Amino acid sequence: MGPHSRRPVRVSMLTPVHCRKRQQWAREHQNWTTEQWKKVAWSDESRFLLHPVDGRVHVRVLPGEHMTPGCTMGRRRAGGGSVLLWAMFCWETLGPAIHVDVTLTRSTYLSIVADHVHPFMETLFPDGCGLFQQDNALCHKAEMVQEWFDDHNNQFEVLTPPPNSPDLNPIQHLWDVLDKQVPSMEALKDLTYWCQILQHTFRDLVESMPRQKKMTPEANPSTQLTATTNSTSVDVEQGSDDQHLRVRDYRKLAICSIICGLSCVGIVSLIYSVKSEGNQNKRIFDGKTSHLERDASPEQPEYRKTL
Repeated sequence: MGPHSRRPVRVSMLTPVHCRKRQQWAREHQNWTTEQWKKVAWSDESRFLLHPVDGRVHVRVLPGEHMTPGCTMGRRRAGGGSVLLWAMFCWETLGPAIHVDVTLTRSTYLSIVADHVHPFMETLFPDGCGLFQQDNALCHKAEMVQEWFDDHNNQFEVLTPPPNSPDLNPIQHLWDVLDKQVPSMEALKDLTYWCQILQHTFRDLVESMPRQKKMTPEANPSTQLTATTNSTSVDVEQGSDDQHLRVRDYRKLAICSIICGLSCVGIVSLIYSVKSEGNQNKRIFDGKTSHLERDASPEQPEYRKTL
């Protein structure tokens, strides 16, 4: 069996700084029990498009049916409109879901925190042991928002995940549930489908958090790192500094290839050896551990863009 054509797996673009922070976050929470994760209230915002723009929709077509109405899909710029939702939940229950007009500003987010997050946390965690999770969006980190959290730190604490790590927030899976169930944008604004998410769905997500450490670079030291140079990108398995190429070395190779007129394939065929300290054996990078691929246009989110 030879290789098959598959859609690439979409992952977050992580820099070395991101990886180190993810490792630190994994170490700090590696011994957390399910009971501890049950005290976390997860939040996020997500933009749903009226029409998908990434071409992920597939239909089954018989010969001669490719232009029938059931096998075609309208095309709109930027998805033809969108709906932005903010929501939160914890193991105990689903929290409020808010339809946000246009975009989420710092003042709008502060209103959500004061009017919805605060009473939710007071009700579910009256002893002040609750943790409110939010990501590193600019409106979340605004000074006026941070001052509000500082004034209420005796009622609940804020849990911030490492940057560019939406995979560590289980609410992402609830967005997928809405994506599949909501028939229209008006129904999404009505928020009825959010309230209909089954209890075992979001509870299973919280109970899976002790296993999320396996998804961080701490558990897998071979972390994919992508360096982009004009129309090409080089994927490198990032390990110890003395055994693996640095990203800047690939940039130099790409620049040299442009100056010297080498083809893109010529970069891949170059054999780059690195001598480790105290070891005269050369470690060879060939096509098995380093490969070159065309850099496509900027990736579109699968169906939504998480802010």
